[in-house]
Formats: sequence, C-alpha cells, structure tokens
Amino acid sequence: LFEGIEIMGTVMKPLASSQFFVDLMGKVTNIPVLGVLLGAGMTLIVQSSSATIAVLQNFASQAGPDGVTSVIGLAGAIPILLGDNIGTTITALLASIGQSKNAKRTAIAHSVFNITGSIVFLFLILIWRFFLIATHSRDLFGALIASGAMAHMMIQVILNIAVVTNTIPNTGITLPFISYGGTSVVFLLIEMGLVLSVSSLVE
Repeated sequence: LFEGIEIMGTVMKPLASSQFFVDLMGKVTNIPVLGVLLGAGMTLIVQSSSATIAVLQNFASQAGPDGVTSVIGLAGAIPILLGDNIGTTITALLASIGQSKNAKRTAIAHSVFNITGSIVFLFLILIWRFFLIATHSRDLFGALIASGAMAHMMIQVILNIAVVTNTIPNTGITLPFISYGGTSVVFLLIEMGLVLSVSSLVE
C-alpha cells in the first residue's frame, strides 16, 4: 500500500507545475461542490478511496507556484474527501446487483447515509465561509448582512436535521437549496448574492 502511495506521488508531482492543474485546484478551493464531484468521480473510477486519499495527500504536500503554499490546501482537500466518502458507496451498490432485497436495501441505506453526511458538512463549510466574510468585512453593515445570512441558514439546517432525526416536532422548515419550496430558494439566493457582494469588498 505504501509503495503504491509513493509511486502515485511520484507520478503526480509534475502536475504541480501545470497551469491547468493549478487553475483546476483553485476552482475546487473556491467551489466546494466541484470538489465533492471531483472526489466522487475519482473514487468511482479507481474503486478505492484509499488510492484517492493517497493522491490527495501528495497534492497537499506539494508546493504551489509561489513555492510556499500547498497546491490544494485544506479548503480544497475537505470537499474532495467528502466526495470520496460518496464515491465509496458504488462498491456496495455494485455488489448488491443480483442479490436479495435486503442486500439492496443495505447498499441504498449506505449510500443515503454517506451522501447525507457529505451534504451536512457542505452546509457547515458554507456557514464557516459566511462567518469568515462577516469577521473580515470592511464595515459593520456588511458584517451584519453576512451574519444574518449565516444565522438564517444555520437555523434552517439545524431545525431540518432535528426534524428528520425526530428530535423535535415537524416544523415545515426547508433544508436550504434542497427541500422543495420556491420562496425559500428565492430568498436564499438573494442572501447569497448579498453575501457575495460583501465578500468582494473583504479586506
């Protein structure tokens, strides 16, 4: 296993100097959903999350164009790891083909559990980004906009998860960007636009 990791790391080292690869890693860092899709796709292709994580470790250990910071960094690595978590479910789904109904149910439950966990962590990443924008805003008004959007999304996520886990009674609160509800999506998109405008002025 370690010999394989070393070989993959040696093969991947030239990518650190590729401008295309550097630009791709920059997009992954700025767009977490893209990182999740990339991680899931890599794991689906190689059928091994260990191999994908080994490649990711080698990317993270390589210096970027400035020679100091990592090629991918923690902000880009976490979404890819979440994608790896989703990609591992394909093994169980393939193994359940032609098996009993209970085997298929187990494979589907495994997939749903991993996908749900990754979605929850994506929301946590988004909330953390809102917090960073609020704390680095140039003025109080921008900080209040980012804080309000962060609180709104955080409350919706917490209440939705609490209802799904039967911790509290059904509230009818939608899960941001996922649950059905046109008005909720419209207001969330407006909030995202406001926060993005604040982030463009972050010091």
